[in-house]
Amino acid sequence: MKKKLKSILFLLSVILIILVIKHFNNKIIDKKYNEIHFDGIFSQKYIDTQDHYRPKIKIINKSDTIIFDLQNDNSGLYEAVRKNDTLIKMPSCLDIRVINQKRDTTFRLNFGKF
Repeated sequence: MKKKLKSILFLLSVILIILVIKHFNNKIIDKKYNEIHFDGIFSQKYIDTQDHYRPKIKIINKSDTIIFDLQNDNSGLYEAVRKNDTLIKMPSCLDIRVINQKRDTTFRLNFGKF
């Protein structure tokens, strides 16, 4: 009986640790992407083979260039953007507005959190 109870307590402890790690990881992701803001022209999308095959997009933002990492994003932004689209992301928001001659669409970044 004691062995079974110890096994159950161990399993519950492992599950709790995993949930706590996931929670703090989600907070870090939210903070990272909430702080970023831009209003620029999309110029390129690519899979970065030097960085674990992460999908990235390049945005010309006024006087600088932003490389925006879309690892684990399920919003469809990576597939939808086309060269010369205008991309706008405001701070403290996970929405990215994509504007071109034919459409004005907003994508909400979704990193598959649970």
